[in-house]
Amino acid sequence: MPVSEDTINDLVADYLRGEFDVDITTQPTGQIPAGRRKPDFELHWDGKTYFGEGEWLSSYGRGLQQALDFGEIPGASGWFLLGYPDEIKREVTQRRLGSADPATLLRGLTFRQCLLKGPGTPADLRQVRVEDLHAWIGSVLAARPPAPEPAEFIRLMHYVVGNLATFLPKTKGAARLFEHVVAMIPSKKDEEDAARTGAAYLLLNQLVFYRLLAGHTELGWPQMEARSVRSPLDVKVYFDRVMQQDYHAIFKTNVIDLFPQRAFPFIQSLIKLVSELQPEAFTRTLLGTIFHQLIPEPVRKPVAAFYTQPPAARLLVGLAGVHGSDRVSDFACGSGTLLVAAYEAKSETDSRPNSQSRHATYLEQELTGIDIMPFAAHLAVVQLALMNPTQWTNRVQVAVDNSLEKRVGDVVRSLERHAVSPQTRLSHFAEEPEERARTVRGAVSTNGAGAQFKLVPPQVVLMNPPFSRKQFISKEYRKELATSFTDEAKFHRNDMGYWGYFVLLADRFLPDGGKLALVISAALLREGSSASIREMLRSKYRLDFIVMSASRTAFSEDASFPDFLLVATKTADRSKPCRVAMLHAPLELEGVDWIRTRIESGEGAPEVAVATLAQDRFAADDWLPLVPGAVPDESSILLPKTAPVCKLGAVSGLGLIQGIRMESGSEFANPADMLVSSERSYESRAAWKTTKEDARVVVAYNPEGAREVTIPRHALLPALRTISGSRRLEVKGRPPDYVVAERFPHDTEFWVTKNPEGMLVRRRKHLRSRVGNIVFGGYGNLNLSAEGTSLLAVASKSGIAPTWNCWSVKTPDWDTTRILTLWWNSTFNLLYLLHHRMEVEGATMKWRKPSLEAAPVLDIRQLDAGTKARLLALFDRLTVVDFPSIAEQYAKAPPQRTELDSEVGRALGIAKEELPSRLNDLYRLVSDELTTLRSRMKATSLAKSHGHVRRPSSIEEHVDGGPVD
Repeated sequence: MPVSEDTINDLVADYLRGEFDVDITTQPTGQIPAGRRKPDFELHWDGKTYFGEGEWLSSYGRGLQQALDFGEIPGASGWFLLGYPDEIKREVTQRRLGSADPATLLRGLTFRQCLLKGPGTPADLRQVRVEDLHAWIGSVLAARPPAPEPAEFIRLMHYVVGNLATFLPKTKGAARLFEHVVAMIPSKKDEEDAARTGAAYLLLNQLVFYRLLAGHTELGWPQMEARSVRSPLDVKVYFDRVMQQDYHAIFKTNVIDLFPQRAFPFIQSLIKLVSELQPEAFTRTLLGTIFHQLIPEPVRKPVAAFYTQPPAARLLVGLAGVHGSDRVSDFACGSGTLLVAAYEAKSETDSRPNSQSRHATYLEQELTGIDIMPFAAHLAVVQLALMNPTQWTNRVQVAVDNSLEKRVGDVVRSLERHAVSPQTRLSHFAEEPEERARTVRGAVSTNGAGAQFKLVPPQVVLMNPPFSRKQFISKEYRKELATSFTDEAKFHRNDMGYWGYFVLLADRFLPDGGKLALVISAALLREGSSASIREMLRSKYRLDFIVMSASRTAFSEDASFPDFLLVATKTADRSKPCRVAMLHAPLELEGVDWIRTRIESGEGAPEVAVATLAQDRFAADDWLPLVPGAVPDESSILLPKTAPVCKLGAVSGLGLIQGIRMESGSEFANPADMLVSSERSYESRAAWKTTKEDARVVVAYNPEGAREVTIPRHALLPALRTISGSRRLEVKGRPPDYVVAERFPHDTEFWVTKNPEGMLVRRRKHLRSRVGNIVFGGYGNLNLSAEGTSLLAVASKSGIAPTWNCWSVKTPDWDTTRILTLWWNSTFNLLYLLHHRMEVEGATMKWRKPSLEAAPVLDIRQLDAGTKARLLALFDRLTVVDFPSIAEQYAKAPPQRTELDSEVGRALGIAKEELPSRLNDLYRLVSDELTTLRSRMKATSLAKSHGHVRRPSSIEEHVDGGPVD
């Protein structure tokens, strides 16, 4: 018999009766008012009656609305709701084979989003183990509930927002309604969905904030009654009362009018839920975190809105020494987390009298935030207002604007309508700029339009700027940015990431002695495109603190790309050293001050490794190795002094170039009519899939339009779309992919271009420049721990053209190709690559040309005849052997791995008897490094499962060796 909701309800009731003698029944038979669905449970506790519902999480909304109504049943003292994860069906089904005892069938199971409302107390929301169910009921009904669980509140609100968004219009033309949410008129489905979800979130945000304000009875605003809300006008009556005095920035966005009348039963339930949960019971810190984390991921993604974790914000502000009357500016303020951390630090250290006006002083004069997104500015105002919701001020210095256009002394005026900056969202970085929408811009102070304010030099600039890579910034906009920063021209590069312009902006505003405190992309530590920013910091600043985390990829709440904390002082005094730290434990709010003390003292602890470095150590252009444990110790990759090696760039006749640069819309390398690819387990830009082939032709199918073509082999050139999936050292026989380089019979439907003959002239020239004899992985992102990543390089005797994900290597002869391929797949080279990697996420990384050209490789010219012959024979033997994944190679050391490394080790001059122990040490080092990197990725993925992490969405962020999300 299948396990149903009623099955679990009966088991729960039997368990509570049998184990704890609780008076509880299912399917109560008492009188229920007409029109109400019967509850699943009737519970009697201390002489009071409570009705309850059990519901699968997959249909939780239905159960929630029913449970909220149960409190109005005559004689009810409260209500409850138990959320059953759908996987419980499988667990209970399996256990029923051996036992029918309720305690056995339910043991160890956890119910989610459980709600219990007792008389005169807030509804308690949490996840509850079955074994704790009785104790939880008793503690809540005795008005002694455990500490609130904000994570459960956030999960529940995400669910509510998702359901609320379904009521919003999806008809053509509706997109303009959501312009105020994402600062542009959504034009694509994912953008419209994000704006719709954002609009639902804004309504929730307004309802929760109104609840908080109405909780201060001295303000005179009544609590919102669900039964009195039957139309948009009813809700606006409540909001208008507040706006007559204050908080226009929060309530003036008229979201409620977007909802149709049929949504109001759901909105009534939402109002009732907010009332029953009483969010004012959370501490201010938890409230700030909740408002911050409630922003749904689909809303954050199109607008590149990824915000700082509150513990990281507190640590950064503490290391920057924000205190007292410091003026603090954040030119990419997002939801205001850094500004809130600055507010808290100032209030804790302010020596001025604690007067009623201090809150106003902070917001009107000493804290400044600018963000291009109205949605984010709205959140920043909410967060700052929460610091003292009863203390009104009309001059909050938060604005919707493009801060990159600003200079010291500029006046931020009242809200106006302007064209949106090209940085509003990532799709604005296309080579062909889209038509710009128009949106509000200017001060968003609490009295509506906001009072204008002047931008003055701050003592501290706090920022977590957008991490967008230069590939996503259009050439047109890069030119605009370069023109805007002529005063910083010395430190400008066209290829630097978007965040680099915000660092230049901060420098423009900071006076001598000012502090720069950033959550910044790890690219700053070593990438060539960031060299000019490193030079600016070396020449104008004293580096005070650099902090990375080994326990999680990023300090940004949503980012899966690595970042770090940087604090620097604008001064010529270089006498004070820099503290460089690596966190080895998760950063929690309660431990932040202790961690900060360890870093500042330089003492370190098991939870945080700290190094004290003189400023001249940063003269080197690679700063990542200066962070304790950031890369394998350089001593681990030291080769024998007499090793026959040279730099890769010194190999005679060798060429190193990126693979085929395919771009949608390209005049000659458009993947829509270029690449014919074998099936892979993940998404690709290849429009044409190989279905069958023989010695004469390849048959390809395009799912879009259901087209099929037969291409003669003379029209094709061998290609390799990705090194992922390559398990043998040499590509022999039929290649996995092809590029089309010639016309062929009946090809009219194949071409995207209207002039294939002229296009193919340019294509063939480009392909010739990309054909190589070796393919290196790692121009694009390469996941070393992915199951599909077995090799770092593969060889092709006849030549092959990889796509942009990989490096194409031309060699002077086949012997050089084979020996270099062996070397590149050796552990000795892998350690070099790990040391010189550019981190992306966890074990996903890439390498740029200077690092590769400087890599030591076996120099064929220095090898004696016997060594050379052994290596060539080894290559030929291994070409018929499959290599397992890299992770498995270093966990189990299979024969092909040890044989390759042993022969390469002998060529380096390592004694034969020393090789086994030497390789064991190196394998353990690589395995430990991959484990550490995977654990960081796992921590990030765990956060993602809670709805707070952004994964790559663009094909340009494809991870070689793993699926595209």
